[in-house]
Amino acid sequence: MKKILSTLFFLFFISLGFSQAYQKALDNVNAYLKKFDKGYYGYLEVENGYLFDRFPTGDYSKVAIKDLDKASTDEMPNKIIIPCKNNVDCVYSTFTDSNHPQMSFSQEKNFNEQELLKLLNDLISVLKADDFGTNTKKASSSAKNYEKPLQSLNEYLTKFNPETYRNIEVKEGKVYFSFAVFSNIYHSYITIDDLKNNVSIAQGNAFGDPEIRMRCNDERKCFYSNYSNDDTDHFRFFSTTVKDLSELDTLLKDFIEAL
Repeated sequence: MKKILSTLFFLFFISLGFSQAYQKALDNVNAYLKKFDKGYYGYLEVENGYLFDRFPTGDYSKVAIKDLDKASTDEMPNKIIIPCKNNVDCVYSTFTDSNHPQMSFSQEKNFNEQELLKLLNDLISVLKADDFGTNTKKASSSAKNYEKPLQSLNEYLTKFNPETYRNIEVKEGKVYFSFAVFSNIYHSYITIDDLKNNVSIAQGNAFGDPEIRMRCNDERKCFYSNYSNDDTDHFRFFSTTVKDLSELDTLLKDFIEAL
């Protein structure tokens, strides 16, 4: 029994260390991409064994982590590529609805290619250091007490303001709030820890308009929005037709409590 417990503790700390290293490497890349080419490339995320590049337009590119080669400079100036292994077309893009042999990052003006190259290869190295697809699957297979409250919340949003709000999702330790602006899809995200411990929820605003606002405590900016390509101090829900916000308030708080 002691041997089994020791093994479980060992595996837990190995997994925890790996997750922290992966998250740090991912955050470093995304912090760089916020300013690269005016935020054109949005942000990278990892889900179910795939690396995604989520563009501000709502489009994305994705590639299986197992198919990734090391990032390298391209023949064209000011361009970094992540090629597929064995010269296959492993990168799917919604821009073209087709597959491509590489994921790329470029801009017209000169930049320090070695800096981005190192950030990308640090991330790829961490992801390939373990079977990340399996690791992610195991992590996601743990009890998800929030699923039913989240489903109820998403169903209500289709009635509350369907022109603006899209699904709320929980991925990789963060909560994503998707919304539409002039038919383009954007999102704001926040870590689960910040949402549970560092956010206050209140109804109404300074002008008395009906809305529910999740605001970061202590004047922090704990949300990131790819609409503004910047950190922000709140996310809000509003409707031009629903005046009674009590149901949304309850559903939102039930979801957060279940996380």
